[in-house]
Amino acid sequence: METLEKQIFIKKHIADQINAYLQEEREDYSSKELSTVFTACFDDGMEADIKMVWDGGFVDSVLFDPKGHEVQVLEPDADRIEGEYNFSYNEKEYKVEIVIRE
Repeated sequence: METLEKQIFIKKHIADQINAYLQEEREDYSSKELSTVFTACFDDGMEADIKMVWDGGFVDSVLFDPKGHEVQVLEPDADRIEGEYNFSYNEKEYKVEIVIRE
């Protein structure tokens, strides 16, 4: 099975803010910004969005085909933004790694 890999680099202060928010107990998030999206574009036209959903407090990970249709949604992660997100579609593996930079 072919594996396509991409890295998304996030500044440490942004990752710290996201991770701290994921660890808090909260009832409501009042902001004009409801989500922050990080996108990995693969050479075959597929795209993966790793999205921090502020109004809800979780990380949503979705793989899209070249026409923009959702083809796979991973279980939401409520612990952290960094790490690997692995998708499978049409006998290909898509790996996105969120990397923290200073």
